[in-house]
Amino acid sequence: MPASVPTSLTRPTTRGMKRKSEDKPQKESQVNNLTESSPAKRRKSSSSLSNEKGKEDTPEPEPEYHQDPDYFFEDGDIILKTENTVFCVHQRKLAELGGMFEQMFAMPQPANAARLMGLPYCDLVGLVSPRDVHILLSYAYDHLTLTKENKNGTDVFRSLHWEGATALLSVSHKYNLANLRLLCLEALELLFPKSADACSSRPIITGITSKTERALFRRRFPFQAIKLFYECDVPALLPSAYYHAAQLSIEDIVNGIPLLDGSKEVVPQNEVVKIMKGRESLKTARRTILYRWLSDKVGHGQGSRGCAKCPRLAIKGADTCYMFLMRMFFDFHRAGFFDSKSNALEVLSDDAMQSLSDYLCEPCWTNVQLKIKEGLWGVWEQLPLYFGWTGWSEIDIEQKRIDDGWNDDY
Repeated sequence: MPASVPTSLTRPTTRGMKRKSEDKPQKESQVNNLTESSPAKRRKSSSSLSNEKGKEDTPEPEPEYHQDPDYFFEDGDIILKTENTVFCVHQRKLAELGGMFEQMFAMPQPANAARLMGLPYCDLVGLVSPRDVHILLSYAYDHLTLTKENKNGTDVFRSLHWEGATALLSVSHKYNLANLRLLCLEALELLFPKSADACSSRPIITGITSKTERALFRRRFPFQAIKLFYECDVPALLPSAYYHAAQLSIEDIVNGIPLLDGSKEVVPQNEVVKIMKGRESLKTARRTILYRWLSDKVGHGQGSRGCAKCPRLAIKGADTCYMFLMRMFFDFHRAGFFDSKSNALEVLSDDAMQSLSDYLCEPCWTNVQLKIKEGLWGVWEQLPLYFGWTGWSEIDIEQKRIDDGWNDDY
């Protein structure tokens, strides 16, 4: 029976739905911060600069704040405050981000609006950390690029700024920054592809400097991605995130990944069960779908033939195509190659492909390349089902519904 759709795809949600007229904020109603009653619900609001009435008596002295060393400009005209950190920046830069910031600055402000450090201020009320605000401002001031294209001779490599893309996706979701959200999703597709053809290339991860952090990233990022994509309503990237999680060790999946501060990166127990089941399904798919072409080549009683057009000649060395593939099959079988791994979206290495090219006749080599691609796409089509989802088409429909809601001006 087909797998059922997870509750995260079927539960009622306010994201991507137009607000009713009675839900719209009144023009005369303003608030002094960018906040929401629940971070889980995205909504546009008439957030504005602080408008608390000035007190008649002597104001209390302002508490001490930590000024961000990079984004506290002398000519700034707005203060952003989160926790005990303040940023002095320019309203026009924030307005260019759109969403809540654009709405906020478009509204007239009362003359007696409260001020901080002599300037209008916006209290972000704990929805985002100082780190995330710093990353947002790095993007707003063109100091951060999420993806880059790097060339090494004829080879082209893409890079992904992981911390930037993930932090900005979360911020864009909370503050309705639609254009920034799309940019983040396009960047993250480099690591979490939406097609089998894109599985063969991995981006270079930037923004992580120390070796310890880089080693930790390789274990940690799948769990981070799963939680982020649920938080930000991105079902289209979740199957790839689960696939990456299934490549972790059983200990990491079950017990979590120890972090440098002594805590652990974990996912809920129901997600652990889902990942473990998917892991076993991927191991089976590796043998029965991805590399089925090899067992078919040697197991159909073809004798000394390779493909139908094979000349049955020794192309390189003493083996015919059939004998070469037979030796490969048994070498793989003895090494546990077919059943010991769950990386069912990774084809043979470049060296192995080169050997196939060298030792097979042209018709056999062309046929093998076709069968390898068919196997890869066969696994890809089944990938959502391995983790309890419905097929790709249902996921695409749900993602479009969510994205259409973001495109609406409500």
